[in-house]
Amino acid sequence: MRRDYTQYQAANVSVFAIAAQSAETLRQWTDKNPLPFDWLADPDRSVIKAYGLYVLLSYDSFNLARPAAVLIDSQGIVRFIYRCRHQWDIPSSEVMMAAVKRLSQ
Repeated sequence: MRRDYTQYQAANVSVFAIAAQSAETLRQWTDKNPLPFDWLADPDRSVIKAYGLYVLLSYDSFNLARPAAVLIDSQGIVRFIYRCRHQWDIPSSEVMMAAVKRLSQ
């Protein structure tokens, strides 16, 4: 997301990330790892659970939130969601920008 942030800006797309951490822990991390987009803390994992991204137990994780990319339109409707299969599975720039283009049509 950092690498392609200017493409999202050009497409008038707001980017933010959600972390299953306390606001203080998240602030400490973002102070050391600045990114061009905002982060939201979800310490009780309620948002993560609502999007079906919470994994209590699996072969490669315990009490973890799977990464995902979600596009929500200006009316607040989820139009695209890419639920990553594991921590290292992220959608490519091409996949995300194609979804953004479909959203703007």
